[in-house]
Parts: sequence; structure tokens; C-alpha cells
Amino acid sequence: MAKNRLLLPRAAGIAALIGCVLAGTSGIAWAQQTQPNSAVLVDSKGVFIVDFAAGTASVVAIDVSMSVKTLVSPDQSLIAVIDAEGLTVYSLQGGNATKLGNFTRTLDTRAAWSADSSSLAFVHRSGGKTEVRLWSRATGQVKVLL
Repeated sequence: MAKNRLLLPRAAGIAALIGCVLAGTSGIAWAQQTQPNSAVLVDSKGVFIVDFAAGTASVVAIDVSMSVKTLVSPDQSLIAVIDAEGLTVYSLQGGNATKLGNFTRTLDTRAAWSADSSSLAFVHRSGGKTEVRLWSRATGQVKVLL
């Protein structure tokens, strides 16, 4: 299978080869970079953690192939995945997944992380009712805000 080379700019703006991606890879999205030497890259083929200093990339075992939207937390430790089944939060270091909502009729892709990655706000619709909910990372609880 043909591969394309992926180039990333260094701090000085000079491009550096860090690896290859599968041909046909599309829909690439970068997380907001808060870690000085790493970034999280998400596309339809998977989730990748890029280490700029080492010039490497690793694959995270999270299936995002059917996702409609993915949101990486600002601290790059969690990823919220929205798909036809609902909203699920995964750790980028592995571990348990947390299901936050099920979508039965209406898929809603509105969600946002807090700046400190401590909570995730999202819209949930059920039975003709729209709610704004807030998930707390510390407690694991979901609170209805509106």
C-alpha cells in the first residue's frame, strides 16, 4: 500500500520528516497543542500521538472510524468521541471508556472541553427535550445545566 510522507513544522518553521501515513488518509484534525513537545493527531484511520523531540508517532488503540466528531482535551490526556451510538470519553493513555450519552434519534455534535480539561459540556436531546449537560472528570458525574 502506498504511503505518503507527513511533514511537520519545527519551532523555527523548518519542516521535519516524522513518519508516514496510509494513502487515502483524510480529515486530519490536530488537538490544541498544550504539551511543548507532543501533539495528538486524529483522522478516520485512528488516533496518533506525535513526539516532536523524538521525531516519532505512536498509535492509540481507539476506534474513531465511525466518529462524527472527536474532541481532544486541552491537556491531551482524553478524547471525546461522538458517533451514531453517543458520546464516549477515552483516556489517551489507555484504560476505561466513559459513556456520557446515547443518541437514539438525533445526533448532536456540540461539545466543548473546559480550558483545564476538568469537564466536558455537551448537548443531549431526548424525547423532544434539549439539555446542556456537564461531565466532571473528577467525579465522573453528569449534571444537567439547562
